[in-house]
Amino acid sequence: MIAVLALAVVLLASVGVYLLLDRSLFRIVLGLSLLGNAANLIVLSAGGAGAVAPILGRDAEGGVVADPLPQAMVLTAIVISMAITLYLLALMRTTSERSGTTLARTPRANDAEREPAAVRRELRAGGEGS
Repeated sequence: MIAVLALAVVLLASVGVYLLLDRSLFRIVLGLSLLGNAANLIVLSAGGAGAVAPILGRDAEGGVVADPLPQAMVLTAIVISMAITLYLLALMRTTSERSGTTLARTPRANDAEREPAAVRRELRAGGEGS
C-alpha cells in the first residue's frame, strides 16, 4: 500500500512540476493544485495504517482506527488549497480579460522603470513593444 501511495505522490508531483513550467496560466494553476494534492497524500500516508482505539485499550476487542491528526490536517489543507485555486482562477480570468491572452508574459528588464499605464496598453495591444 505504501508503494502505491509513493507512486501516486511521485506521479502527482512530477505532473504538477511539468505543468508549472508551461506558459499557460491555467496549466500553472492546475500544476499548483496537483502539487498540493501530492503534499496532502504525503501527510495522509504519514498517519500510518492504523492503531487500536485509545479508549478501548489494547486488551479490549475493537477495530483498527486511523490517526485523526493527519486527517484533520489534510482536510484543512484541502480547504486552503481550494481557496487558493479559486483565487488564482479569478486572477487568471482578470489577467486574461485585461491582456487578451492566458499566456504568462516573460518580464523584461525595463518593466520596473516603465509606467504601469504603458505596460497595460502594451498588454492590451498584444505586442512585444520595446
